[in-house]
Amino acid sequence: MRRLKYILLITISFILCACAYSPDKAIYKKDFKKYQEDAEKHILRVNRHGYLINSDFATYPLLTRRSQIPKPKIEANKQIDHMLISAIKLACRKSKRECDEINSLENISPDTIKKINELKVLVYVHGGLNTYSNTDERMEKQLDCITNERMEKQVGCITNDGNDWHYPIYISWPSNVFGTVQEHFFEVREGRDTAAWSGLVSSPFVLFEDVFTAIGRAPANVYYQFTNDKDRFASRWGNWALSNVWKEADYQYKQQFFTENPTSFQSNDPYAHQYKNIKINRSTYQNNGFVNRVKSSALALVTPIRYAAGIVWNGTLAGDSWAMMKRRARAIAYPTGEVNSTVREIKSKDNEVVEGQSAGHLLERIFNLEKEYPELKIKLTLVGHSMGAIVLNNLLTRYQADFERSTSLHSIVYMAAAANTFETLSIVPDILRKNVRDIHFYNLTLNRVAEVAETYFAGLAPSGSLLISIDKYHNAPEHHLLRTFGSEVNVQSSFVAIKQAFSNMDDPVTLKAFDKDQDIPPYKHGHFGELEFWRCSTWQIEQSDIDKNCQ
Repeated sequence: MRRLKYILLITISFILCACAYSPDKAIYKKDFKKYQEDAEKHILRVNRHGYLINSDFATYPLLTRRSQIPKPKIEANKQIDHMLISAIKLACRKSKRECDEINSLENISPDTIKKINELKVLVYVHGGLNTYSNTDERMEKQLDCITNERMEKQVGCITNDGNDWHYPIYISWPSNVFGTVQEHFFEVREGRDTAAWSGLVSSPFVLFEDVFTAIGRAPANVYYQFTNDKDRFASRWGNWALSNVWKEADYQYKQQFFTENPTSFQSNDPYAHQYKNIKINRSTYQNNGFVNRVKSSALALVTPIRYAAGIVWNGTLAGDSWAMMKRRARAIAYPTGEVNSTVREIKSKDNEVVEGQSAGHLLERIFNLEKEYPELKIKLTLVGHSMGAIVLNNLLTRYQADFERSTSLHSIVYMAAAANTFETLSIVPDILRKNVRDIHFYNLTLNRVAEVAETYFAGLAPSGSLLISIDKYHNAPEHHLLRTFGSEVNVQSSFVAIKQAFSNMDDPVTLKAFDKDQDIPPYKHGHFGELEFWRCSTWQIEQSDIDKNCQ
């Protein structure tokens, strides 16, 4: 009986503490207050409705979480102001000065502004399939590297001359599978939040639809998995066996850069070319040897398992999760409470109505700083990985007029962008063209073969990166330009549209595809979040580009 009691107590404790994030003891030495300070200064945590919540939320035990309750607007605004004050103090230190006297954004003295060479702020937005804890882990590993401070404690950072420092702000949003699938089944109908009873009553009908949709799509699902495998292996055999989109990528690149000597173009050779203001390259895939042959053989052997898993996963759960992830990504720029009173009038545990704040207020504060202190040299870099590009496209759209007038916006960096080509070309070129500054735009992709060759769960899950899944199964794009912009094949097969979109401007545009060279990252979709994405050299194609753009 006593043993049963202990088991019960342990089980209850586990449930109460489940999913709670524990800060890295090696970094914070059990100093939870220091972790809270770092989270408050560097993480904008957003709930599924697009409103800011407490930055240390990841450490809360599961059963004590109420993510639908936003942080009160006054507190959220104070947090954002505190972030920018901390950024100014860091900029002072980088200028070999101190600005400890700053305690408000409303009274920055001219003397303080003169102390600052550059105020470099980097906003990073992660992609799908992330939990809140993933942001905390990323912050802990990268914070010292990005700020270029406390270098003696760095592990795995490239020490540099200090030019690549930034004040990082992470936008953390819930994009995990469990939460998004739950939202699909019980909480959202026709793009709007529904009452709890309505979601519960209608859930069997939603499940019925999903099951029979998966059954109906099974033949097409198998076909798409087969074409992905074919392109992976056919990339070794020659152009004739590849899918049309691959052939079109070859054709457009050859038509643009090899008109004088078409026969000199070799699909698998590395190239880097310049078209007016656009720099573009073709990457190479080198993954030979005994180990690679064993992996390829093993993948072929488990093909029936992969295809069966794909029917269930890609046919229902992944598609449902993807739809809700897109909803949450868009809510960061357009909180659902703006169009839904049931979300807008949420009450706290004290039965008080809480008015929330969106992450967009950070941009509003930066735009205000530009106007109030025109001598303050702000350099804003926006980095979006995967679905983070969807978030940024929506923020760029919402604040388009401000970005077009901005004196701060310096670089936009998309890594393996899950945003489609049309959506990206509908907003980014306009901002670059209308802003008087030269704004750098970088679009980073995996090697095209590495994209289709990515495997999960020892090869038992469907192969291909997340972008492959989006294009083949989840988005069902009815036009080529609605395919993802983070794929090398999609970029190069859309080069006619890209050239036209970025015409009549001088702003530099870089379309970089990383080589797949054995096991040097990035060769998987998730590797971009582990890259030193804040370093200018990471965004460039050739050494000459680094010398030109990264001084």
